[in-house]
Amino acid sequence: MKAFKVVAITHRKAGLEAVGAFHLDDDKSASFLQGLKEAMGWDELMYLSTCNRAEFYIVSNQPIQPHSLLKYFNQEDVLPQDNLEIYADEHAIDHLFRVASSLDSMVVGEREIITQVRSAFEKCREWGLTGDNLRLAIRKTIEHAKRVFTETAIANHPVSVVSLAFKQFVTLEFPKDSKIVMIGAGQTNRSMARFLTKNGWTNIDIYNRTLENGQKLAKELNLNAFPLSELASREKGCDAIFTCTGAEGVVLTWDTFNSITEDNERKVIVDLAIPEDTDAKITELSHVEYISVKELKPIAERNLKQRQGEMVLCEHILGESMLEFEVMLHERKVERAMKAVPEKVKEIKATAIEKVFHEDISGLDDNSKEVLEKVMNYLEKKYISVPMKLAKEIILDKRYEER
Repeated sequence: MKAFKVVAITHRKAGLEAVGAFHLDDDKSASFLQGLKEAMGWDELMYLSTCNRAEFYIVSNQPIQPHSLLKYFNQEDVLPQDNLEIYADEHAIDHLFRVASSLDSMVVGEREIITQVRSAFEKCREWGLTGDNLRLAIRKTIEHAKRVFTETAIANHPVSVVSLAFKQFVTLEFPKDSKIVMIGAGQTNRSMARFLTKNGWTNIDIYNRTLENGQKLAKELNLNAFPLSELASREKGCDAIFTCTGAEGVVLTWDTFNSITEDNERKVIVDLAIPEDTDAKITELSHVEYISVKELKPIAERNLKQRQGEMVLCEHILGESMLEFEVMLHERKVERAMKAVPEKVKEIKATAIEKVFHEDISGLDDNSKEVLEKVMNYLEKKYISVPMKLAKEIILDKRYEER
């Protein structure tokens, strides 16, 4: 596991504002991360960004250079290096398992993190950033997270950031025919839109910078989608606004808010973006109920205390998963090392037939040749599989003896 590394910027140590500085716009992520991987000399890279963390999962024999990473994001003079959480070797895998099973989340027990981890890997794989090591790590990570959520009560009464925000919105008792504006069509708003429509709020218009992405979500839930550029000219008004984008600056400006609300009737804004999408002046209005990630943090902390009883069982599962992954990794190393064996065996077989025993074989009748071919194919198959099996068994026995 020595090549595995993690650099994490989280709510816990760096703060939510710092996390936002490491968020990448979807249309720039691929080229930016490819450049980062090349600049740092990393072999594999996976990038995960959620509302309270930005993390880089790395495979490299080179030591992590925190200053270089901060400089790449233009944060070297903003964020102290000590605010980065750096993990290496088995500690990196341990951290990955904890993140995916929500044990390291702001809200322990949030199931949506599994989807976020899987989605992050798939994107980075499509962009050519990952390789076999991260593939194995994520495969085991998903298996581990599923065990935690099915074999423990850690996720009882789900309290993810999205579900917490939705529950607060429900308590405000807005009518089911309320006019809702949703800004952004990413995973967070996708989950929120599902909560809303499932519970009867269907008068929702989605505004997204990339219209195509907004239309995909709208089609899925039978809603309407518009380009974000048309938000300020909206004429239908609105009662509630849900926003979560990856923009670096304010999206819901003072002028835009006033142009789409028209009256001073009670409004609610649910802003789950990091950094926040909403102009601070809007949040101070007396008729505006404002819900943000910062508002949800104290609730998350209370829920964390309520779930401590399940942590012992989660830690036990984590220990088993770590051992299983270590064995999996060593087995894969054997497979890589023996990858050339089949071709070598085929070469030996061809040499024997075409050169060494060519004259002897030529003198055989067709039936004898057929039997000989069957025997050689059988030996070839066993010669390839048996050494592989024995090597895996030796490694497996050795790892358990060390334990």
